[in-house]
Amino acid sequence: MKKMKTRKIIYWPLILTITFVMLGFLPLNFFVSNAEAIPPFARKYRTSCSTCHSIIFKRVAFGEAFRRNGYRLPVDDQLAVKEEPVKLGVEAWKKVWPEGIWPGAIPATVPIGFYVHMRGTWEESEKGEDRVDWTFDTPHEVEMLFGGTLGENVSFFGEWIAFEKGKTDEGRIGTFVIQYNDLFGLEDVLNVRFGRMDPAALSGFNAFKEDNRLTLSHYLPNDYRVVPSSDTVPGSGASINYKWRYRDKQAGIELNGIMFDRLEYIAGLVNGNNSVRDDNDYKDWYYRLSYKFFGETMTMKDAPEGELKIADNLVDNTVTIGTHGYFGKTALSAGALSWNNEFQRFGVDMRAQYQGAELGAAYIWGTDDDPGGPSGMAPIDNVDSASWMVEASYFIFPWLAPVIRYEEVDYDDSFSNDVERVTFNISALHTANLRWTAEYVYYPDDDDGRDTFKINLLTAF
Repeated sequence: MKKMKTRKIIYWPLILTITFVMLGFLPLNFFVSNAEAIPPFARKYRTSCSTCHSIIFKRVAFGEAFRRNGYRLPVDDQLAVKEEPVKLGVEAWKKVWPEGIWPGAIPATVPIGFYVHMRGTWEESEKGEDRVDWTFDTPHEVEMLFGGTLGENVSFFGEWIAFEKGKTDEGRIGTFVIQYNDLFGLEDVLNVRFGRMDPAALSGFNAFKEDNRLTLSHYLPNDYRVVPSSDTVPGSGASINYKWRYRDKQAGIELNGIMFDRLEYIAGLVNGNNSVRDDNDYKDWYYRLSYKFFGETMTMKDAPEGELKIADNLVDNTVTIGTHGYFGKTALSAGALSWNNEFQRFGVDMRAQYQGAELGAAYIWGTDDDPGGPSGMAPIDNVDSASWMVEASYFIFPWLAPVIRYEEVDYDDSFSNDVERVTFNISALHTANLRWTAEYVYYPDDDDGRDTFKINLLTAF
């Protein structure tokens, strides 16, 4: 049941102090030369991270075009490659196909890179609570990244999570995707991804794609679950294992493409339970449509030939609008009880950029038919939820960008507590592959969560 909201005072002195410390200290380190860009793509082209990213991992327009194009440059890719791939066959084999094997290629070197989060975290305590407020979370996460191309129009990308705080110490796969581009000769229009991936209902809109955010905290519309893990079935006391949320990886297949250089479509079919083994015979599916006005095109095939990147990666004066839907069914359980919950999500979003400034907003409406227990047992069926967010960022310098975001999740009046929070973040590059971040997450109401402050060093090599 919902509780009355009680406002509290925000810790402005802490936020301002950390901001001024970072602004005063960091420039002392910025007159060093840029390091080599993160592997494996940067080594392949001998270019800086800033070719595709503003502040890692946030991609600029050129980086998005590179990703969509199967990790190839939009123009003159072969001329820009500095590490020639190992060819598995010769061009003449194409002429004898299907009597011979179509020629392919593999990367010349093992295409592996790493990134590591080193973090210090302060978390608000309740009055009278005996707990540690400040801890060194080092490392917070260690991941191995790998990716490359496998000949014409075929590419791969993956991540192996070696360590993550709060998870099992055993390594596990995060993402692994094989991508075919330009099927049937339809350049940019028809691509297919197959593997374990982010459901791209939101990924086409890179302002709210999880692996493209500047903040340490996840986007609340991507992160919330209709039934928190602490909820139980009325009368039984058993906890409900509601797991689905937008940001979890899914195993499946996806079609996507770009038409007229500015209209992107995405359609996917996935298991829907964050596993390579499905828990029911129903497959989740999703779609997305987005259109980019003004600025660089989505394909960037009109970029000047022979140039590795646009003149100023931070400048793309544009407006992008999008809409998406997700339709799923998940198997839930609580003790000896088990049941299915069908759910839908519909959303709209907008992103505007001008010079170094960016403003984004998204609204997602959802409905779940039986999230809190089997029909007839739960006090409420057909629970509606709504989540929305507004985020603004600005590049003061090419290496320094503050971010502020407000976001909410609202439920039916008698179902669960609404959540609202504000995130203050400032990120700065020491070098192209060393990023410092200070972030304060503020919950206006104590029942929504604990205020936290984090200092994070991200390094990629």
